[in-house]
Amino acid sequence: MENQTPQPAQTVQQSQPQAQPQFAPNRISDRELIEKIYTSVERTRKYFLWTMIITIVIFVLPLIAMAFILPTFISTLTSQYGGISQLGF
Repeated sequence: MENQTPQPAQTVQQSQPQAQPQFAPNRISDRELIEKIYTSVERTRKYFLWTMIITIVIFVLPLIAMAFILPTFISTLTSQYGGISQLGF
């Protein structure tokens, strides 16, 4: 027996002309589309920024305020109950 190694199959490359896309003259150019997309992305970024700012103002700042107000309220409340407990209730 002869030692035969299989030969790789040779592919035939056919050169086909590349079809260039035909654009109608009234179509928007790529640059104009990119500018519109950029404008839309910037608008969306600003919406997210303001959403974050409003979330901080509505949620986080009241929590910080409660850290200062709540101890004073608890102190006042316990002093009132301290006076009642001395009466024997």
